Amino acid sequence: MTGNRLLLPALLCLVLSSGAMPLAQTRGNTPAGKDAPVFPSEPPRPGIPRDFAVPSPHRFTLDNGLQVALVKWGTMPKVRVTLSIRTGNAFEAADEVWLSDLTGDLLLEGTSLRSAAEISGQAARMGGSLDVSVGGDATTIAGKIRPFPSRSSRD
Repeated sequence: MTGNRLLLPALLCLVLSSGAMPLAQTRGNTPAGKDAPVFPSEPPRPGIPRDFAVPSPHRFTLDNGLQVALVKWGTMPKVRVTLSIRTGNAFEAADEVWLSDLTGDLLLEGTSLRSAAEISGQAARMGGSLDVSVGGDATTIAGKIRPFPSRSSRD
C-alpha cells in the first residue's frame, strides 16, 4: 500500500518535469545563433495565377418537378447527388423541437430492405459516402460515388 502511495506522486512529478523541459529549451536556454530557427521577415511571393473556367451546368426539370443540374468536371468519373429540401429546424412547431434533426438521423439508420451497415458498405465499395445534414431552413441528403467500369467494358 505504501509503495502505491509513493508511485502516484513520483509519476506525476516525472510527467510534469518531462513536459517542462522542452518548454524551457524553446525559451532561450540554447545559445543564440546555434540551431536557432530563423523566421522569414517577409511572406513568400505568390505564384503565377492559372486560368480557371467553371463548366456550365446542363439544367433540366424532371416530370415530378425535381430540378437537376449536371456538371462535367475533370477526367475521373465521379457522381455526386445532392437533394436539398426546404425544411429544417425553423419550420418546427413548439412541440416538434429537434424533430428535423431526429428525422435526419433516422435517414441514415437503414430501411426495411437494407440496414445502415449495408447501405454504408455499398457506398464505400463504390468509393463513396452518404450524408444527411439538417440546418435552419434546409435539409440536405447527399451521396457521392466513383463509378467503376462494368466487367463488359473491361473485357
